[in-house]
Amino acid sequence: MNGVDDCEGGGYAAGVDLQTLKNVGPKVESHLQLVGIESVEQFLQVGAVEAIKRMYLTGEVKPHIMLFHALKAAEQDRNIFSFDSSEKIELKLEYHEILAETIF
Repeated sequence: MNGVDDCEGGGYAAGVDLQTLKNVGPKVESHLQLVGIESVEQFLQVGAVEAIKRMYLTGEVKPHIMLFHALKAAEQDRNIFSFDSSEKIELKLEYHEILAETIF
């Protein structure tokens, strides 16, 4: 399913299961649900950055940088391995900013 333009901010239809997001399987879905994100629509409204912050703040999940990459890619309806090296550097910097804001 790829309801492009059906849901604001991404290529997913509103109200569909989190596992329809690229890079999201049962484990990532459970992490998102632990922080109150129950649908693709909610995820796209909240975004990857806020989702990761919530995971750190709850203490339930200790998200790795690869989880952040997966969620950022899901936000953009793309595969986690499609980031080029300059994008990976930007993601790493953004991830470290989240850490600085959230846990330090």
